[in-house]
Amino acid sequence: MIHAGEATSDALDEFLELLEGLDLRVKAVYLDRGFYNSTYLELLYAHNYAYIMPIVK
Repeated sequence: MIHAGEATSDALDEFLELLEGLDLRVKAVYLDRGFYNSTYLELLYAHNYAYIMPIVK
C-alpha cells in the first residue's frame, strides 16, 4: 500500500525486500510499462532481480 507522501519507488523497494525475506526462488519480476524509468531500473538492479517489462517507445 502506498501512503500519502510515499513514492511508488519506495513501495517497490519494500516489496522487493519482502521477497528477499521469503523462502521463495523468484526467477523474474514482471512489471508493466509504468515502471520503465531509471529509478525503478536502479532498484531492480540493486536487488539483483531479473525483470521483464515493456519498453516505452
